[in-house]
Amino acid sequence: MASIDNKVIRVLIVDDDKLLSETLGLLIENVMETKFDIVHAYDGKSALQKIEDENFDLLFFDYLLPDIDGLSMLRELRKREIIKPVILLTGYSNEDIVSQAKKLGALDIISKGDMNIETIIRVINKALTL
Repeated sequence: MASIDNKVIRVLIVDDDKLLSETLGLLIENVMETKFDIVHAYDGKSALQKIEDENFDLLFFDYLLPDIDGLSMLRELRKREIIKPVILLTGYSNEDIVSQAKKLGALDIISKGDMNIETIIRVINKALTL
């Protein structure tokens, strides 16, 4: 994982809700002491292309994208041997999704309804200490 000393942390936020994606990006940039470079994708296909073409330190994925679900995205990352901390965002979390996501390598799962500054800070700090 990237060192947080004077390094810009690259984050990819993947959500088809552009307002939520951009709000999350602004929140990360403004509440964390570390410098961040936030990149957005709005579907799974463009997200996978960005991940192949660029280097990211942390990935946020919406569970339900227009072209892929979060579990399938985690499987695809594993298949491509892309090992990055992934935070899964979901509007309707249940224990089965959480359990499967953890087994597939998700660092954490955040319910969009429960998302707040403290939760974002906690998961980012958790990811940066890996």
